[in-house]
Formats: sequence, structure tokens, C-alpha cells
Amino acid sequence: AGEGAESLAGFSSVDFGPAGSDRITLAVFPLDSEGRAFRLYDGDPRHGGRLIETLRYSKPSVWEVYQEESWNLPERLTDVHSLFIGSDRISHLKGFRFEKPAIGQNEKNGI
Repeated sequence: AGEGAESLAGFSSVDFGPAGSDRITLAVFPLDSEGRAFRLYDGDPRHGGRLIETLRYSKPSVWEVYQEESWNLPERLTDVHSLFIGSDRISHLKGFRFEKPAIGQNEKNGI
């Protein structure tokens, strides 16, 4: 999609297991240094997928360098989900990862 139209990348059957995660890291190469937002959806937003969080990214561009940024999510994702990442600014994503909760964090959070 061109600048201004949302581009989407979807990933099916992402298994968070019973402990889940509430922190995501993206490796991003933006084509310019203007800030941008990535939208993380649970399910395809074109078919009723739910917006989990808008992830604001503001690191300056370094040509052909993927820079990581991490965000805390407003909820813990558990079990299996189809995730979509959308943005209306042109960027390259190398990948993403979710952090496992620290040992003992499940009990503290009531999970």
C-alpha cells in the first residue's frame, strides 16, 4: 500500500501458551525519521479484528538498520491468536517477539 493507506502483515496460530505475554518488541527500519504508529490487532481488522494497542515509534531512521523498540500491552495475550500489524507509514519490519513473563509473575498477576 502507498503512503496513507494501511498496510497489514498477518500471522496465524501465534501460540502464547498459558502464561502468555504482555510485552512486544518490533525490529523496524523506517524509510524516514518521521514518527509513526503501528497498530496491533487480534484478528484481521478487515473482518472484525480487535485493536489491541497502537504502538508509537519515534526513533530516527538509520539507513538499512533495523532498530528494536518494545512496548507493554494493555493486556496479557494467552493461548493461540491470529495477529495483524498495520501501519499507514512505509516501514520495513524484520520481525517481532513477545517476552515471557518473569518467574513468579503469573501468581502476582492472578494468572
